[in-house]
Amino acid sequence: MRSKLWAKKTTLKIISSFAFAGLILNITSCGLLGTKNRPAAAGGPVGTGCLNNSGDLLTRFANGTISRDEWNTSFDCINASLKFFTEYVHGANQDSYSQADMYTLVSRFLITNHNVDQGLMAGAFSLKAALFGGNTSEFTLGEVELVKDALTHLRDITGDLIPYMQLQNSANPSYADLEGLVAAFQSAGEQLSDYINTLPVGSLSSDAFNNLLAQVSKTFAINLIDGLGDKIFLGKWILLNTRPDAFESADWGQIFKTALGVAGIYYAYKSAVGSDPLAAQHQVITRLHEDYRFREFLWQLALSAKPYLQNALNQHHGNIPFPLWDHVIDQLPDSFLNPTIPAATAGNPTPTPDPFFNTPKSVFKNVLRPLFRKFFASQSQMGVDQQLGSTVSDLIENWVETTGMLDRIYESTGLDPVNATQAQMIAALNQYQGMLSTPQDQATFLKVKNNILTTANNKTDWRYKPLFNGTNRIYFDGAVQYSKYQAFITMSVEPLIQHLNATYGSGNGYFIETDFESIYADYRDLLFGLQMVNQNSKFPSARFQDIDIFTPASDGNQQDSIQEMTYWALMVIDSGALSTKMRAEITPLCDAGQGLDAMGWEWVNADCFRKQFGDRLEYWIPNFPHLAKYWATHLTLAQQHQAMIWLEHGARRDGYDESPFGHDDFGSMATILYYTETLFTRYDTNADDIMEQSEVLQAYPIFKNLLAKKVPATVANIGGDFLLQGVFSYIINYQELPDTTTGGGIQDFVYWLLIYWIPTTHYQTDRAGVFNIVCQLGVPDSAAQQAMSKTICTPTIGN
Repeated sequence: MRSKLWAKKTTLKIISSFAFAGLILNITSCGLLGTKNRPAAAGGPVGTGCLNNSGDLLTRFANGTISRDEWNTSFDCINASLKFFTEYVHGANQDSYSQADMYTLVSRFLITNHNVDQGLMAGAFSLKAALFGGNTSEFTLGEVELVKDALTHLRDITGDLIPYMQLQNSANPSYADLEGLVAAFQSAGEQLSDYINTLPVGSLSSDAFNNLLAQVSKTFAINLIDGLGDKIFLGKWILLNTRPDAFESADWGQIFKTALGVAGIYYAYKSAVGSDPLAAQHQVITRLHEDYRFREFLWQLALSAKPYLQNALNQHHGNIPFPLWDHVIDQLPDSFLNPTIPAATAGNPTPTPDPFFNTPKSVFKNVLRPLFRKFFASQSQMGVDQQLGSTVSDLIENWVETTGMLDRIYESTGLDPVNATQAQMIAALNQYQGMLSTPQDQATFLKVKNNILTTANNKTDWRYKPLFNGTNRIYFDGAVQYSKYQAFITMSVEPLIQHLNATYGSGNGYFIETDFESIYADYRDLLFGLQMVNQNSKFPSARFQDIDIFTPASDGNQQDSIQEMTYWALMVIDSGALSTKMRAEITPLCDAGQGLDAMGWEWVNADCFRKQFGDRLEYWIPNFPHLAKYWATHLTLAQQHQAMIWLEHGARRDGYDESPFGHDDFGSMATILYYTETLFTRYDTNADDIMEQSEVLQAYPIFKNLLAKKVPATVANIGGDFLLQGVFSYIINYQELPDTTTGGGIQDFVYWLLIYWIPTTHYQTDRAGVFNIVCQLGVPDSAAQQAMSKTICTPTIGN
């Protein structure tokens, strides 16, 4: 919806930018006043009502549904009327016409199908004076001749664009044709600019221009964007760095050149995606993923805008400052960050946007500073500069090139996009590399290859192990082969994380917890507004710990590597799809009638959620075949229920309690399933659904630092790994945290320390036991729930 609304608004902006001059000139300069002979009927060279259908003509021109002959005829009618007018009509003054003369002309002969407001003339005469000279009280014969000549130029220049405008109505226009459209508009902009620069142009105040827009809108029943004039002047200020309250003589040529150039880019995009939102052509996100030619076409469109942006930087002496961008944000609609209002529910019959969105613009302004200065590396630290532009350009270009290379590899070699073995991948990469001839292609190819494969200890292996099956979902089965989807996602995510590391990371290739805190502090409000993260002080530390423990590459070393973070992103993307499905199906059944949470999701009843999720877990985990089988065949209903209590206590912010479930709870319950299954499949090396002693001790290192936080420092320092391994194995064996300080419990723990390392000591855990580990080591925010952990996480059923 937002994109369609934006498209409509952009069309109006473009039309107003390059066509308003001709339209207003038509209004002010055509027709009859006291003629000896009335012109021929409408449709001939001269006729009454020439401007009756001007709005329709412009709309059909913009939609590509007008013919060249009809377009030319509309201009010829006007010029013929002007010629007749100057030959047979004398104004109130000798050799000139007053505003009253023009009003009589327009209202009685040119616009005959509705009333014309007298205020239109004042704005029209101001525009005439700005473009064709003279003053605002009279229209001389010489100025009329300039108008006739201008209309002829405008007719010919814009008429040449009609075949390109018609591409919008093509079912599948070629990218070459659309790039030709952009070039044609740029050429038209150059021609019109060159012509404008031959005219005796002057200035036009913002007040006069806004009045003109209001009169045009009223006269022709055109719904203009609120504050359109202010937006146009702001755009001129940014692009040209001239007065924000007037058009000046030096502005006009560049204004028309830029407006037509940007219009060409817009119409090329509009033609590429079509107007039917249900058509495959219109599915932009899908096409970005699946069609490298479409990605490269959009990149070419972006490059087409580069000269205009470069000119803007030059006009601002290399830096467009923050205050100007603040003005841009002020011009955005209030709904920019909140385009939709949540649907009504039983508990929220009259839904309203979240209170956060009462001030989205101030939030966005605050985010611009760190975004420009840090992430996009503004060299000036004052706004948009050449370095910032290069950073953005490099990031996008790298993505377009590498993902395009990936698609070409699959396309040229016939590699299976869903199930490629490592041997098949290596063969395809070697085959394609032999086809490359340029150093640039070789360099891009190596980026792709290094994202897919890695070589360590003289052994080639996957850089990211195969995770996604044919449905583009993570499938927890060792038989899954490598997919193009996974390669595409990693090539999209990893460069962003690498760039984030370069701008926020404390180490080369990794982050520490304080880096996460800095990132969260800079972008928290915006990410919250986009419903991506909650405003929770523990969010950075919790996510840092998740990445350090639960990904296929996690090592628990208190450093989150780029590889760990990329794996985590893959898991979050997939678990996000699961949580969205959960919300869609569970919420209608379990709406608690308590309205919306801070993230805009309906609160749902806790007991109902548990019945729909925990009691039907096998329904939600078709991509977890081993967990699903274990769940159904190894656990009683009572044991399943207890395992879900463990999972919930380790997942929810406040642990296991009866408070309703919201956005964070849906997400955490879905994500923790991915965490636990990743952990289990990683260390259950013999795939027997049990982690034995040796496998448990292999898993210990990633929990070491977390265990150290759980054990009093004075005790942890005594035995180091020996003690902490003992704590970890004690949790596995007894499914509770040991007493390491006082009481009789410490005797049990000391005894365990004496025997846990002996090979004959038997202890193990299953998939439900991993839920218990999460329960034992999770730290609910609520102090009361932390105190309840010992009771909640201790097994009481089936032991």
